[in-house]
Amino acid sequence: FRIKGVNFYLSSSSINSSDQCSSVKQEEIIDRWDEINRRNENVLHPVKSKQIYQSENDFSNNNNNHKAFNDLSTKPFYINSYHSYRPLPDLSINTDQQININPSIYINKYINKQSSFMSINNDSTLLYGNSIIKSNKANVLNIFDQQLLDGYSTNTYVNKHGIIIDEDGPFWPENYRILHPTPKLLSRELTPKEFYLSSSMSRINNRQTYDNQPAIYKYRDILKHPIIVYDMDKSSRNQQIKQSDNDQISPQLIFESRFEGGNLRQVRRLGQFEYELILRPDLYTRRHTQWYYFRVQNMIANITYRFRMQILLFSEVNAKKECRGWYRVGHHINYSETKQHSYNNLLLDKDINYYELDFQLEFTHSGDTCYIAHCYPYTYTDLKDDLEYLTNTRSREIFRRDILCESQAGNSCFIITVTDESIPLHKKKFVFITARIHPGETNSSYMMRGLLEFITSDDKTAQKLRSELVFKIIPMLNPDGVIVGNYRCSLTGKDMNRNFRHPRKQTFPIIYHIKELIQNLQRERREILAFCDLHGHSRKSNVFAYGCDGCDGPQPDMKNFLYARVLPFIMSRTAPDMFSFDYCKFHIHRCKESTGRVVMWKEMLIKNSFTLEASFAGTSIV
Repeated sequence: FRIKGVNFYLSSSSINSSDQCSSVKQEEIIDRWDEINRRNENVLHPVKSKQIYQSENDFSNNNNNHKAFNDLSTKPFYINSYHSYRPLPDLSINTDQQININPSIYINKYINKQSSFMSINNDSTLLYGNSIIKSNKANVLNIFDQQLLDGYSTNTYVNKHGIIIDEDGPFWPENYRILHPTPKLLSRELTPKEFYLSSSMSRINNRQTYDNQPAIYKYRDILKHPIIVYDMDKSSRNQQIKQSDNDQISPQLIFESRFEGGNLRQVRRLGQFEYELILRPDLYTRRHTQWYYFRVQNMIANITYRFRMQILLFSEVNAKKECRGWYRVGHHINYSETKQHSYNNLLLDKDINYYELDFQLEFTHSGDTCYIAHCYPYTYTDLKDDLEYLTNTRSREIFRRDILCESQAGNSCFIITVTDESIPLHKKKFVFITARIHPGETNSSYMMRGLLEFITSDDKTAQKLRSELVFKIIPMLNPDGVIVGNYRCSLTGKDMNRNFRHPRKQTFPIIYHIKELIQNLQRERREILAFCDLHGHSRKSNVFAYGCDGCDGPQPDMKNFLYARVLPFIMSRTAPDMFSFDYCKFHIHRCKESTGRVVMWKEMLIKNSFTLEASFAGTSIV
C-alpha cells in the first residue's frame, strides 16, 4: 500500500532563632499566595462571590445560580469546595433570546429520559472561529430516532448504525460520518510486550516480496488506470464487492474507517496487490496526518500486499484462536517525500509537500478482518469502559469519577479524584495529571491507565500517596479529536496545547475549566504540588520529561535550576531501563510559552510542572 500524507518521524543563610524562622516562613507564604492571586486576576475573570451549596435542593432553589451560569458555552459542573462536583440545575431554553445567549445542550441526569430529551436544544451549536459548527448530540439522542438497548441502563441507546451512545458520548460534528460501532479489540494484554527489534537485512532479502511472489504469475492482468475502491464521503456503509469474471484479477480488498478514531479518506487500487491510501488531515486543517487507523477485509492469505513500514495489525481470527492482540507486521519499509509531479489526486493540494509511507505485508488468514494503526488505539469508548471498571472495583473512599465540563461536541470531560477521604483534606497537597491533549498520542492513555490502576491499588506506596495527596486527573483533554481520528488538533483546528494562556470558554472549554478549578483551589490556599501532562513522542526513544527552570536569562536562579531537575532525576534512578534523564530538557522556548507545562509554572506558580513524554519507538537504553 502507499499511504500519502503521512508525517511519520521515527528514530532510533541560616536563622538561629526559631521564632525568627517561623515568622520569616509565614511571611514568605503570605507573599507567595498574594503573588498567585495577583497573577490569577489576569488569567481568568475571578468569581465575585462564591456560595457553597450543601445539597442539590439548594441548586434548584437558587435563581442567582441560573444567572451565574447562563452565559457558559459548555455544560460545566459547579465545584463544591475543592473536591466535589455538582450538576447544574436544569436550564431548559424556552425563548429565542435565551437561545442566543446560551447555545448549550443540557441533559438532566436526575429526571426521566423523556423529560431529558425535551430539555435538549435542537439548534445547539459550537463555535469554530467565525463560523458555526453543529454538534450531532441533539439528533443522536432524539427519542424518536433511537431504540432502547436491552441490558443497558435507561440512559444508554443505540442509533440506526448500531453505535452505542449514552449521555456522556461519543458525539461528533453533525457533518462528520461515523457509520460503524467502535471496534472492540483486545486492549488489556495479559503479559507485557517485548520491545520490537528490527529484522536483519539478510532475513529481509531472502523472504517473499511483492515483486517475486508466485501470485504475480497467476494474476497477470494489468489495471489500465487507478480505481477508487473506498471514499469516506461516497462509499456506502455496507460495501458490496462484485466478483470479477476475469480469473486473472485478484479479489479487491475492502477498506473502512468510518468508526471512532478512524481517518482513512480515500483508497485507490493501483495494481493487483498495490493500493494508494489517502489519509484525512485533522478536521478543519490541511495538516497533521501522522495518525492512521482503518480496517481491511477480503484479503487472500500469504499474498504480499505492498506497504513498507513496521505497522501495528490486529487480526480478528488470531484474536479468537490465539487470544493475540495487536502485533507488528511489515517489511521492505520506505518513507520519503512524494515528488510534486506524482500528485494525480484531486484531494492533494499542489502547494503542499506530502510524504509517502510504503511497506509490504502478508495476511495470515483469508477472509479475515484486520485493523491497521499507527499506534495501539485507545478511544473515548475505551476510556469510558476503563472508568466504569474502576468505579465498580474501587472503593468510593479512594476513587470518584465526575464530569468537569462538556467539550465542543458535547462529550463529557471526566475528572477523577483519587485520595484517602478518611484523612482530612486540609492536610493534603494537590497533584494534577492530564493526558491525551493530542489525540494521536495514544500511548499517553496507556500511561494514564497504568497510573490510575496503580494509585487506586492496595500497594503500600499507593496507600501512602493517597494519605498525603489529592490526585485530580483528567484522562482525556481532547475527546472530540480522539473520536474523529485527529492526530493533534481539537475541533477548532488548533493545537490545544498552544492555547493555555488565554483560553476562551467557547473555543477551549476544557482548558478554561481546568484553570478555573486550579484558581479556586489557590483562592482557598490549597497548594498544588505538581502538574504533569502525559504525551507521546515520535522523534526520540525512551521516556523523558520537559520541565521549567527559568534559567534562560543572564542571571539564572540556581535554586530553580536544581529544583526542576530533582523529580526527573529520581525517575531516572527508579526506572533506569526506560526513563532517560539525558533526554530531559528544562529551558523554555518562546514557542512553548502557551503550553500547559509553562503556563502552570509561570502563571499558576506550580514549581513541579512537567510534560512527560513516552516514545512511540520504545527504549534504546541497554
